[in-house]
Amino acid sequence: MADSGWYRWDNDDLLIKIRLQPNAGRDEVAGVQDNCLKISVTSQPVEGKANRHLVSFLSKLIRMPKTHLILVSGDRSKIKLLRIKSAKKRASTERLQTLGILHTQPERSSSEKNQ
Repeated sequence: MADSGWYRWDNDDLLIKIRLQPNAGRDEVAGVQDNCLKISVTSQPVEGKANRHLVSFLSKLIRMPKTHLILVSGDRSKIKLLRIKSAKKRASTERLQTLGILHTQPERSSSEKNQ
């Protein structure tokens, strides 16, 4: 699978660009929006609670230890860059696809693009 604008592979690590919606009614992956994976969490954005909740929520979804999920940037921003350490491309992609996280639209043919 080719990398997209909101995620990319860095050797064995997976980098995901996330738009975090704190203080939501429920925890959920809301799909791709504005070239980011939109994720809602119930925690408030106070003293890093929403960031910790994000890591905990995603670690459960993809069944990887929290220690493998590292917030690279965006500590105080809605836009985050999250690294999933030592993610083997095939296994992690399958887990994420099962959850609908890495589902992408099929590429349109050149004739469809010109219409």
